[in-house]
Amino acid sequence: MIATVLPRTIVVIDDDATHRELVVDALCNAGHRVLAANDVDGGTAILEGERVAPALIVLAWSLPAVRGLELMGALAGDRRWRAVPVVVLADAASGSRVPSHAAAVLSRPPRMRTLLDVVARLSGAAPAPAHVAQRHGRGKPTRAIKKPFIDAHAKTTPHQLRRHGPT
Repeated sequence: MIATVLPRTIVVIDDDATHRELVVDALCNAGHRVLAANDVDGGTAILEGERVAPALIVLAWSLPAVRGLELMGALAGDRRWRAVPVVVLADAASGSRVPSHAAAVLSRPPRMRTLLDVVARLSGAAPAPAHVAQRHGRGKPTRAIKKPFIDAHAKTTPHQLRRHGPT
């Protein structure tokens, strides 16, 4: 009998379509199942719609700060999501605003090799092959930020939610 390894589900919440697609593509190429939303409401809808908690959440800290703080608080306060690590992507100016319970804070946009390494470490997935990150990053280490920030303008409708990767 051949063992089947199911892909780990990762939720990506980012209001910038370009950054979101870069992250989604890199994670899909690394073999993850990715669910993406362009705002906190869409991300919450994805979390509520899944029967099993995701292995990890990637959250852009460029959405409105209050919404990001609300989401981080909701995740920490809900037993279903409390153990789900959150990787925050932030610029240097907003890094100090990220709650200390974020599992990791990376610069935005992140170096894909660094993002994939952090995702593998936090989700328990096997590290992505080097060639996966080479297509999406320059192979240089990402500058780590101590803490980051969030900003979402548009409401996410069900047709805007995108499901990526193996189903």
